[in-house]
This record gives sequence, structure tokens and C-alpha cells, in this order.
Amino acid sequence: MSDTTMSSPLLSTLLASDLVGSTRLTEQLGDERAATVFQQHDRVARDLLSQYGGQEIDKTDGFLLLFDRPISAVRYAIAYHDQLAALSDALQVPLQARVGIHVGEVIRRANTPADVARGAKPVEVEGIAKPMVARIMSVASGRQTLLTRVAFDLARRGTPQTDGAGTDLTWLAHGSYVFQGVAEAVEVYEVGREGVAPLAPPADTDKVQRILDLDTITGWRPAPGIEVPHRPNWVLEEKVGTGGFGDVWRAEHKKTHEKRVYKFCYDGQRLTGLKREVTLVRLLKEELGDRRDIVRILDWNFEEAPYFLEAEWSAAGNLDQWARAQGGLAAVPMSTRLEIVAQIADALAAAHSVGVLHKDIKSSNILMSTDGRGEPQAQLADFGIGLVTDRARLEDAGITEIGFTELDAASPLTPDGTAGAGTRLYMAPELMEGKPSTVHADVYSLGVVMYQMVVGDLTRALGSGWERDVEDPLVREDIASAVDGNPERRTDPRALADCLRHLDARHAARAQEALALAKAARTRRRLRWAGLVGAGLLLVALATGVQLRRVSLESARANREAETSRRVTEFLIDLFRVADPGETKGNTVTAREILDAGAARISTGLEDQPDVQAALMGSMGQVYLGLGLPAVAAPLLEQSLGIRQRLYGEASLEVAEGKKLLGLAHSDAGDLDTAETETVHALNLATAQLGPDAPQVADILQQLGRIRWLKGDYAGGDTVGARAIAIYRQHGLQGPALGVALLSQASVQFYFNRLTEAETLLREALVLTRDAYGPGDRRVADAMNNLGHVLTAQGRYAEARPLVDSALSVYRRLLGDDHQSVGVGSSALGLLLQEQGEFTRAEALFRDALAIFQGRFGADNLFTVGAMKNVASILADQGKCDDAEPIAREALEIGSRISRPDWAIAEIRSVLGKCLVVRGRYAEAEPMLLESHTVIANSVGGLSATAALRPLVMLYERSGQPARASEYRALMQKRQ
Repeated sequence: MSDTTMSSPLLSTLLASDLVGSTRLTEQLGDERAATVFQQHDRVARDLLSQYGGQEIDKTDGFLLLFDRPISAVRYAIAYHDQLAALSDALQVPLQARVGIHVGEVIRRANTPADVARGAKPVEVEGIAKPMVARIMSVASGRQTLLTRVAFDLARRGTPQTDGAGTDLTWLAHGSYVFQGVAEAVEVYEVGREGVAPLAPPADTDKVQRILDLDTITGWRPAPGIEVPHRPNWVLEEKVGTGGFGDVWRAEHKKTHEKRVYKFCYDGQRLTGLKREVTLVRLLKEELGDRRDIVRILDWNFEEAPYFLEAEWSAAGNLDQWARAQGGLAAVPMSTRLEIVAQIADALAAAHSVGVLHKDIKSSNILMSTDGRGEPQAQLADFGIGLVTDRARLEDAGITEIGFTELDAASPLTPDGTAGAGTRLYMAPELMEGKPSTVHADVYSLGVVMYQMVVGDLTRALGSGWERDVEDPLVREDIASAVDGNPERRTDPRALADCLRHLDARHAARAQEALALAKAARTRRRLRWAGLVGAGLLLVALATGVQLRRVSLESARANREAETSRRVTEFLIDLFRVADPGETKGNTVTAREILDAGAARISTGLEDQPDVQAALMGSMGQVYLGLGLPAVAAPLLEQSLGIRQRLYGEASLEVAEGKKLLGLAHSDAGDLDTAETETVHALNLATAQLGPDAPQVADILQQLGRIRWLKGDYAGGDTVGARAIAIYRQHGLQGPALGVALLSQASVQFYFNRLTEAETLLREALVLTRDAYGPGDRRVADAMNNLGHVLTAQGRYAEARPLVDSALSVYRRLLGDDHQSVGVGSSALGLLLQEQGEFTRAEALFRDALAIFQGRFGADNLFTVGAMKNVASILADQGKCDDAEPIAREALEIGSRISRPDWAIAEIRSVLGKCLVVRGRYAEAEPMLLESHTVIANSVGGLSATAALRPLVMLYERSGQPARASEYRALMQKRQ
């Protein structure tokens, strides 16, 4: 065993401090008096360290400290300077310190208790970040706190404390410095109070020199809670964006509470872009007046730093943010999406009408608000790289030309982006070839946005074959007219807006046109018929010999299916007579009793009609599966498969369907290996008969994907499920089959921690199933339940709660209180409540689910084991480990016996380890928790791996190992 425990490299916040002139102070005060002063200094520093959650690593004249967050280090530094000033006044001794803060990777090394007893520090850190923070600190002067770029940016994200601390701070950029022994220049920043801190660039020394860069605008920087210079009462709230020019912040007026946006510029070259935007928006306002579809710029400051542009605030954010708030574009009606595109087209047409090119049409430059009726209103924003096509318009409007090194659209692309060509995803082909911008290039970008809106994905590129993604032929034509490869053939934006707003009328006209064409075609065919008959008879005679065999087979199969259907109908009519009050003599007959009676009659009364017998057994088997009775369904499905094999042969589609259903039964019963074997066999048969891209093949693929997911083969499930979805989309199938496939695929994305992708898939599945079955259907409930589970994982509890509540209500109403779906829904709601700390209600739901699964499947089942794990976990959260531990141990024993995936076993071990920690059995818990985390992180990762870190943090906190606790807490925060 090694003498020390060493961590993997972890991103940490380091703070180095040093007393200025400590040696000279010792000479002035003498050793004894100086020792007393330094002792009091150390007490002040360490008291503050405890208050702000830091960790002491090293101590000389100053300290080397670690913090979880840069804002904590900054607050410590400001308080440290204040306390040191107070101590200096009290002792009548001049005390000042300098501080450096840096964020970087370090390796933490915990020394053994024996080494600590011999004088070693408990924890030491190594890594390049350690000398870097020392260098930053070394160039500071008294009462000065300097930071590197990452530490500065992260610290500014922190909001002011409730007592107002932080609102009086000044944040400054001092530019780049070259440090001796460091290859690259380092950007140096400062934070401090006016009148206390120097708030000035560090002076050059023989080891450090400042680089003067005329393009970098140094000085003041924004932060939450401070006022905008030159704009009284406007207080910054939050950073909402970043660009090449600088930062975008939201601000609120202290008295009126009105909100606005400020764009701050820190780059001298990029300042041109802000000036350009002001010029163009002023021109638009002078020529067009205030428009709802173009964002207004209200004020600006280009005279002295900080330079900024002030614009109106849109609470709904840009188009990307608005779409996410709606639950994804798939949840937005197509008519609304097309109206938004029409509004953007209106704004663009207006800009073009006064000679303004935008040059960067994209979703993030489209802001969303509401009109007077509460309907969505799009606004075109960010003309920062735009151009004017006619200089005279500026002169006529009396607008000074600021921000333009060129004023016409014939200017070529500039590699530094100051003139700009736009965003590559939306860029017209001619711009890629180096040709100048025109109104046609803006229209192309608008066409890409329209395509993205129609397909419901604002990240989708317009690639070859894009037409297959657009179902509506008229909309497809409209997009094509905007993205034509020839710029001269592209439509006018105003014409595009008109087309979109009259889509229904165009469809009606197109239908009338099709009817007229069909009538004319029938007339032409009648006139030609006589001349074609003679030649046609000869061709038919030749072709008949080739096609006769195929037609005969298809005809036989069609006749067989028709006859089978007739017999099945007769059987069912006779069967359901038992529900007739006249037949039952007033007795109530349940659907289950009808099914059971039918199953008995099928097995004994249809031996002379094997085709009908096989079809009915398969159908009733599916009904039993829907009722959550796989054990009842399986014998029927096996008999049905045997009959199909005898009647139609091993290679038939009927056998493929039978094996698919049998695979589903084994899957629902928890026998996943057999389920996979039967489903793969069905897939091979269907592929051989129909080809790899048939919708029936996709049905089997999505079932296989779900089985592999349940087995823990997420990569395999991902690949197969994606293939099923691709086939459905290829055939334009937007119905319930695609919805079910999306549900399965979302489960895979969830366990890969791709929460955004899972949410998108589930929202589309919800729309498809709701359209197909109505809001009260079980499949709609499945989509709501799973979507709620994904939102819970994202911490969006308010959005998740109504979804899981509704799903559980549907399950209970349709299926009764003891159905497995009720158990699944209860588990989902319990997990949400557990995250919110509602342990009592969550425990009741978990116990309900466990009772349902035990009653349905018995003890040796994956659903039962998962429910046992949930019950043990919630009991441990409440400190009831005397009850939790035996449940966790039983779940572990059963899970290992029924070959649950390694990660699932590890999750149970993690819960058991948590119980042991609560009971104080740290030595027993530690290896169990470490191994569980490793297995989960290496198999599924994501949220499960993050959850497995929580009991590790608890272990090391309770066992007196704060360094290890901090290490795993940092890892958990990094993953979150």
C-alpha cells in the first residue's frame, strides 16, 4: 500500500496571500512583538477561512488556500483586507497583504497520519496552478487582489450576497503580462473597493512586464449588483451572453424596475461592430419608424470606456431560448412556426427596402416577445456586421457614419470578422466562394431558418436531401425558393411572408388544379385507348409468363388473409355475445372474463381452422401483454407460433410476427436473453422477406432496442433504436409507431446523460401519441411519465410534477391500482419527491410500487429489485438504516442471482454503502462505495455516476477526511 493517497487532477480555486514587508516589520518590532502580531494575523485569516469554506494548504508569511468556487475566494480576499485594516488600527502596526487568485488543475496528496504526526501537512497540492497563483500574487501591491482570466470570469457570475456585500466592488482588467518562466502571456485582473484597493495595473519589474495592446480595452468590467457607469440607477443583474466584442448583460432600473440589455465592448477592433449596429438601427428608425419586428437601440456610449450599447430587453430571450421554453419546436403548432418566419421575412424586407443588409440572420439573432394579443412576435436583432447599399441614405437622414470602414455591399469578406460574413451554418454558397454580400444572401439565411423551424430543430444544417424532411409540398417549394443555388432565382422576403400567410388558400388552389389535371388526363387516355389496345395485348402476353408466379403467390396470401379475417370476425361476434344482458341474464361480465373464455374456446374449439386459431391466439396474447400478464400471454403466443410454423413455413412473415410477439412476452416477464433471441430471429426473417428499410422491420428494431437497453447494452440499444426511427422518418410515418420508438430511444439518451436529446425525443413522442390516441391514452401517459422523469433529472421539478401526476392518474384510471404501469408511475413521482425532500410521501409511493411488482412478477424480477433499491434509498435518506440495510442486502442478493447489469448491481451497492455510512461503519462502506462509483462511471456515467458520489462525500465528511470530501464534492459539481 502506498504511503499517500493521490487524487486525479481536479479543477480548483487557489488563493495565495502574503504580508507586505513582513521582514522589515520584524526588524522594527522585534521578534517577540512581531510574533504576537503575526499570531493575531493568522487567527484573523483562519477565522475567515472557516467562514468562507476554504481549506488551508500551506503557511509561510501568508497562506496558500483552496476554495470550491472563485466567488468564495474573492469574498474571502475582500474580508481579509478589511479585517487586516481593522487589526492594523487596533495594534497601531502597519499591516497590508497582497492576494492572488487562480483557477487551475491540481493534484491533491493526503499524507498518512504517521507523516502528519512527524510534522507533515495533512494535504499537499501539486501542479502548475500552484506556482502560477504565486506569480500572480507576487506582482500585487498592498491591499490588492489580482486574478487570472478564468477566476475573474467565474467570480463575476456570483450574485451579491443578501447583505449587499459585493455591490460596492470594482472589477478591472489590466491587460496581459509576461512572467519570467511562463511561455505565454497571462491576462491579469483586479477586484477591490474604491478607496481601499489600489485599482491600478501592477508595475513592471525585472521579472514581470506588461504588454501594451492597443486593441484591448482595459479598465472597468461589469458584475452583478453594480451600476452601469454613466447610467444612474441602472443595476446589472446577470450576464446573458458573450461575443467577440465582449459581454451582454441584463440590467434593471432601481426605481422603475424596467429591464434593458447592455452590450459592453473590450476589443478596439470589435468596437466598430457596435458603432455599425447603432448607425444601421438609427437609419432603420429614421426611415421606417419604430417597428415591432426590429429591436430598438435606446442609447450608447462610445466616448470613453466602458463602451456600451443599450437596447430593449426581451424577457422571452432569443428564438432558441423561446423554443426551449415551449417544450421544443415540436410542441409549437406549425402555423405558429410559419408565422414567426413570416414576421422575420417582414423585418428583413423592411431593412432591405432602405438599403440595409443584415448579413447574420440566424436563430440567436431573432428575439421573441408578444404582441398586443399575447401572440408570439419575432424581432430582428444584432446588425453588428450589417452594411448599407446606399451611402446617400445616411447623408439624407443626417446620420454620422460611425463604425464603417466600408459602406457598400461590394466589399469582400474580411478574415478578422470585422466586416463579417455571418455564421457558417446559415451562409449562402456565394459567400463561401468569397463573393460580396447581397440581399439574396440574407434571403438564403432566412431560408435556412425556415427549414429549421419546419423540421423543429434549430441546430439542423441544410444538407443535401433536405427535402425529405419537409412533408408539406408547398412549404418545401417555399424553402427551395429561398435557398436556390442561383442567388438571382431566390424569392423576395416579402413574397415569402405572403406565401406563408396564405398557405391554406394555396393548398385549396393546388387541390383544384390537381382535380382539373386528372380530368384532362382521363380524357386523353380515352382518346388513346383504341390505338393502344392491339400493342398492349402483345406486351401483356409476354409479361404474364414472368409475373404469373409472383402474382399467384401474392393473390393466395391476400385471399388467405381475407378469409382468416372473416372467420376471426365471426368468432369474436359469437364470443362477445356473453356480454349481452340477455345472454348473461343480468350478470356483469368483465373484459378479463371475456378474454379468459375466449382463450379457452380458441385452444379447444378451432382445431379445424388453424389459421384462425393462430391469428386469435396472437391477438389475445397481445391483449394479455397490454394488461401486464406476460405469464398468461406466453403460452398463447407459443401455440400461435407453432401453428404458423406448420402452416406457412419457418421463413414466412407470419412466423416473424409470431417470434416478435413472443420476444415481447419474454421481455415483459424479465427473461431478456430469450426475448433478445426471439426478437433477433424475427428481425432476420422480416429483413429477408421485406428488405432492411420496411416499416415492419422498424417495428422489430425498436423492440430490440428496448430489450438491449433493459439489459444494460445502451450503445447497442442506441444504434438499433436510431435505425428504427430513421426508417419511420424515411417512409414519412409520423404516427404512433414512431412515437413508441422515440420513447425507447429517449430512455437510452437519458442513461447516457443526454438530457436535452432525451427531452426533445419525448416531446415529439408526446405530440405523436396524443394526436393518435387522445390525451387519456396509456401511451400518452408513458410519454408524460418519461418526460417528467427527464425534467426531474434536470432539476426542473415544477415542470415535471404535473406530467408525472397526470401520467399516474391515467394509469390508475385505465389499468387499476395494481398494474405494473402504476408501479412505474409511482416510482417516477417518488423519485421527484425524494429530490425535493418530501421523504414520507416518496416512501409511500416506493412501497406501493414494490408491492405491485412483487405481486405481478414475484421477487426474482428486475422491476422488483429496482423498487427494493428505491425503498432502501429513501429509508436511508431518513436515517432509518435498521430498516433500509436488510432491504438493500436482499435486493443485492436477488439482483446478483438474476444477472442484473453490473451498473444496476453497483447502484444497489451504493445504497447499501449509504446505509453503512449513516450507521457509522465507514471502513466497511468505503470500498463498497468506491467500487460502485467506478462501475457506474465506466458503464453508464451521467446522472447515475453523479448520484453515486453523494454517499462518498457523506462518508468522508463524517469520517473526518475533509480533503477527500472536498475532492469528491468538486467532482460532483463538475459533472453537474
